Amino acid sequence: MKKMHGLMEFKSFSKILLLNCLSGGLNFLFLYIINTLVKALINGSLNKYHYQYSLLYIITIISFILIKRLLSKNVIQFSQAILWKLRKDIIDLVLRLSLKQYAGKKDQILTVITKDVFTLTNAYMSILLFAASAISVLACCIYMAAISLPLFFITLGGILLGVTSYLISWNRHKSLFEKYRILETDFMKYLSGILDGFKEISVDRSKGDIIFEERIKPLSVDSIKFRGKSLVGFLNSQIIGQIMMFSLIGATLIYFKFLLDISTPKVISFLFVLMYLKGEIENMMTAIPEILQARIASDKINELKNLLDSETEVSKNVRLEKNIANLDFEVLELTDLAFEHVNHQKTVFSIGPLNFTIKKGEIIFVHGGNGSGKTTLIFVILGLLKPSNGGIYLDGTVISPEQPANYQTLFAVVFSDFHLFEEIYSNLPIDKDRLVRYLELFEIEKKVSLEGNRFSTTNLSTGQRKRLALISALLENKRIIVLDEWAADQDPVFRRKFYQTVLPILKDEGYTILAITHDDKYYHCADKLYRMSAGQLYLDAVNQFAP
Repeated sequence: MKKMHGLMEFKSFSKILLLNCLSGGLNFLFLYIINTLVKALINGSLNKYHYQYSLLYIITIISFILIKRLLSKNVIQFSQAILWKLRKDIIDLVLRLSLKQYAGKKDQILTVITKDVFTLTNAYMSILLFAASAISVLACCIYMAAISLPLFFITLGGILLGVTSYLISWNRHKSLFEKYRILETDFMKYLSGILDGFKEISVDRSKGDIIFEERIKPLSVDSIKFRGKSLVGFLNSQIIGQIMMFSLIGATLIYFKFLLDISTPKVISFLFVLMYLKGEIENMMTAIPEILQARIASDKINELKNLLDSETEVSKNVRLEKNIANLDFEVLELTDLAFEHVNHQKTVFSIGPLNFTIKKGEIIFVHGGNGSGKTTLIFVILGLLKPSNGGIYLDGTVISPEQPANYQTLFAVVFSDFHLFEEIYSNLPIDKDRLVRYLELFEIEKKVSLEGNRFSTTNLSTGQRKRLALISALLENKRIIVLDEWAADQDPVFRRKFYQTVLPILKDEGYTILAITHDDKYYHCADKLYRMSAGQLYLDAVNQFAP
């Protein structure tokens, strides 16, 4: 499939290259026809109407319009195909990452997808403009050499001097473009901070003011400075190039014509081509900064893709095969399981070794203080973190930490910092009758409905959004429902209903519930109650919390 896609890209690019050559050739043909007509006028040979020139001129115009339109259409299609291929490649790699591998890469990923990919694909127009102009410049050089070889070499010397000036400018200003690109990543980081932390900023506006005044404003100053200096440097080179071309035109008229003893018709023809050449060279010079920025963007895209590629080598099988059935189970066991978080070769935090058993249909609560290891335990059970010792056994079969995807079909989870998807993403058909029953059970039937696979709204209170997230999890038909402080955002009345009514109903439907909770008033509703303390797990007696 990849080879076929690469072949299609090559064919598309080859077609564009051919059309670009034809476009550049037609540009030069315009120049040649006009120059021929001007020469004929000067010589006095064009003293009456010549239908052959009119016909050639009309054919050239029509051909130019058709080729230009076809070229533009192909360039747009090609650039959009590249845009979405890059996006899809990156997203596909991101979806193969484990949670640990993803950590710390969000801002880099967002910047590449939202800025670098667009910079690169938009530069295709500039690249083609540059290529078309380069073809015209080459044709002009050949034509000028045919008119006057001495004047051609003088012009070539001026062009080479201009190119050298541009290369020097690029070497001087490349680092400024790269610094500007780094600042874009920093800006995305601060912007994400504002958007993700908007609730906290709404409570304490000084946080937003500090980010804006002390981070974003200085960043904008540096960004303007670096980008401005780099572009001004290229503009100065462009102005120098224009001065050189004007000087060359003036010198040819005033000095070289007489020094080299060139006839007036030849000088006029040469200057006519030179004026056209000036415009094409300016087109090339205008395209260069965008092409150079695209080169930096391409480096950043490849850097991210290589980074993600190297990460996903470890987790090739993290993606689940399509349409695979959700697993069922009787017993899930954690045996001598331990996890260590290591930083700079030092253990910063650890849990275990511990033994823990989940039987089908049980309601299990885990409680404990902050930092005791509850969430880490849940992450290890879910396969989001790899245990450093011990093992997880499903009905007596050990679960490989390298291939957690099929095992993870056991679980549907609502995290404490949950994300509520606007659609139900499932390979299984949605049971609409169950959905209606759950909406009534969770008392949001008057607020939400399902339109296709999409919820009619997610603009609800935090507690109601959590209810909808749990309904969405239940509709996935996973056997184990994992909840992290789910009831914390519910009002007291519904919280009581959740523990005393909803959980027993879910148990009767065959669900197994594993919940982190601090609602000691309802600990008696569990079949098993575990306490987490300093990374160790202890079984508490449920009946001691009976009302």
